[in-house]
Amino acid sequence: MTAQPIGGTPGPASRVNTNSNGSFEFTTLHAGAYIITASRKNFAPTQYGQKDFRSAGLPIILDEASSTFLNIRLPRLGTISGRVVDENDVGMPNHDVVIYRNTRPPQMLSRLRADERGAFRFYGLDPGSYVVRTVAREYEEGSYLPTFAKETTILEDARVTEVNLDQEVNNFDVSPKQGRVYKIEGEVLPGRQPTAVNLTMASDMGREEVQTGKSFRFPPVAPGEYELYAEGPGDGSYNCFMLGGYMPLPVRDRDLTDIQMPVPCVRETQLSVTDKGGQYISPQRVQLLARRKDLAGVGESKSLPIAISRVQLPPGRFELLLKPPPNYCVVGFSYFGARAEITDKGRPDGWNEILAGSGGTLRFTLSSTPGTMHGLVSGLSHEPVEGAPVYLEGYDPDQRKRVTELQVARTDSRGQYQFTTLAPGSYRVLATFEFQYPDAAAMERSGAKVVAVQEGKDTLQDLDLSVIR
Repeated sequence: MTAQPIGGTPGPASRVNTNSNGSFEFTTLHAGAYIITASRKNFAPTQYGQKDFRSAGLPIILDEASSTFLNIRLPRLGTISGRVVDENDVGMPNHDVVIYRNTRPPQMLSRLRADERGAFRFYGLDPGSYVVRTVAREYEEGSYLPTFAKETTILEDARVTEVNLDQEVNNFDVSPKQGRVYKIEGEVLPGRQPTAVNLTMASDMGREEVQTGKSFRFPPVAPGEYELYAEGPGDGSYNCFMLGGYMPLPVRDRDLTDIQMPVPCVRETQLSVTDKGGQYISPQRVQLLARRKDLAGVGESKSLPIAISRVQLPPGRFELLLKPPPNYCVVGFSYFGARAEITDKGRPDGWNEILAGSGGTLRFTLSSTPGTMHGLVSGLSHEPVEGAPVYLEGYDPDQRKRVTELQVARTDSRGQYQFTTLAPGSYRVLATFEFQYPDAAAMERSGAKVVAVQEGKDTLQDLDLSVIR
């Protein structure tokens, strides 16, 4: 159990565990407003007062020497179970199965191996839409293609299921289709010997990883488009800061058993951070986030270690986001050098997609006069609303899409909210209890207001609390 103070309430978050009867007690809370959250493994985290799993919790208001009693029910996360069966409806033992969120490209969540009867069970699933697919496999009697339920290799024809809380979807059987699969084997050619590299093969259905110093082999695959990329340690010098390689890998109608994957030395990438007047700002004061982008979609976000003014950035497609020091905002971004390219330039303060080469320079410009936004959130009777969530996103009005990370604030006891250190540009802002983390489509449906923020200016924007009736 967690009690998170909001809206100017003093003190850190408080945490306690329930006893065997599920009872809990917070004993040292200051007067003010709190969000109370309950969580447990394989159950959906729940805030007090949530309308449903998508919505935000209601604040608990405590006066001095007061107490309150809360009852919070934790719903179980969803489950999908079924069998991998052959054409005679006989279970196929030890066949690997993968579950994906039904997005484009699909988001791989988990992979497991069916038991000796072909049975499988995915648990701990958030509410949403899912597809299930078997993995390509070779048996003595023949090979089987990656296959969705029911019996199709095409994503658009796959059986889709909606999973809700406290729900188990049963009999989600998959019957793999027989067909030719192809071997993927070869050698890496590192630019420094001896060394081991991490080699990843990506497709629109996920990623496979192996570690090798020479020979490699991936599980057999169906025909399609794939990518190979590799990363490994160099000797730390300017000319061999790390090892890295990338190549497209189309698989058509033959085994690929003679792949030669160059993994040459990669020069360091320079990181330059200045203010608008060209004054140097130490890169040690910023945080640079990177996430690889490949056929499988956008990967996990990682903070790149900064060595003085250098970062390790292997070849391939990446999205970058700079988090500036306090009281600064990002107003400029560029990337240049040999084989360096900006493939999708967003807003400087958001994620920017690049095609990284060997070396190059990342240049960010910061402003010491960011904008701010504040206002009053009013309810249906025009009363100030305490503890209301207010969501802010950078917004491209021409392409009608989100271009920065979502920011969240809660109103104080007077119904006031504030966002600081904002880069100049267009934003959408929304006050509502209907969502915890609304996506761009939810912001659109809820009538979020478009607001222009200017550098060094404070923008006043009062809001009506949005309610879905």
